[in-house]
Amino acid sequence: MARRCRKCSKGGGQAVSLRVFLWRGVKGLLKARLGLDRACEDVIADRLARCNECAYGTPCLKDRKVACRCQACGCWLQSKVKIKSETCPEGFWEDEQGDAEQRPEELG
Repeated sequence: MARRCRKCSKGGGQAVSLRVFLWRGVKGLLKARLGLDRACEDVIADRLARCNECAYGTPCLKDRKVACRCQACGCWLQSKVKIKSETCPEGFWEDEQGDAEQRPEELG
């Protein structure tokens, strides 16, 4: 079974096997849980704020004002935003060394 890589979909969308898709998710969750490749607190807060404003953010059941999961990539946001090297598949934020970041309202 192959899934389309949403991160690559803008460039034609490469097919990604379910095994690769799951491995990337597990690897990301482990990095976040163990504090590896951790972004600074300011970056984490900014990323969460952008995800909370985004139409792709799925609200948490306990607090509907906070996004828990991204519909664009399927990631758990509380983990993804903590990893320095992660990026938003829709371009709202990049890795910690990234250049321009866009807010959802700026995309019109």
